Amino acid sequence: TENSLPVAGKLVTFVVTAGPNLGATGTGTTDAVGQASWTYPGTTPGTDTISASYVDSLEVTKTAPSVSKLWTYASAITLSPATATNTLPSSHTVTATVTQNGSPLSGKTVTFVVTAGPNLGATGTGTTNASGEATWTYPGTTTGVDTIEARFTDLMSTVKTATAQKTWVYASAITLDPPTATNALPSSHTVTARVTQNGS
Repeated sequence: TENSLPVAGKLVTFVVTAGPNLGATGTGTTDAVGQASWTYPGTTPGTDTISASYVDSLEVTKTAPSVSKLWTYASAITLSPATATNTLPSSHTVTATVTQNGSPLSGKTVTFVVTAGPNLGATGTGTTNASGEATWTYPGTTTGVDTIEARFTDLMSTVKTATAQKTWVYASAITLDPPTATNALPSSHTVTARVTQNGS
């Protein structure tokens, strides 16, 4: 603006003065409302400082207060299966999938921890493969519901987490013998129930 009024037709120079895109520059011409825009790409995380300047009608260079732009990676982690039930004694395997900007991220260390439940404190690690997947298997010996957390640190040093739940139960059954019988009357008949847990 000049005298608080929009100025059209002015060449504005944009420059990244600090940050991962240091030195990037471009120009734009102000429109009827005094606005000029510049678009530039970012490929590296970090914070850019951007300045804009123009030469006014008195040939004086005017520079706007700098603005900043933070570039980050869109990273995520998922854990599957989200829920599961196993009979005891047995083991359970979970798979963490790590992505960055929607694509699998390999070579990342994933830490698995049981944060609640009968196996509280159980922990392990895995490294993501080309599909961004890391797995962990742990045993269960007691009934209850475990909460399992998977976490990794992304390229911005941000810890990302995902959780799943595992229910451990006993395999119990009851049978009745004999399954069939024929008795002559008058008489009596005896049946026997057998209750088992995990086959015993």
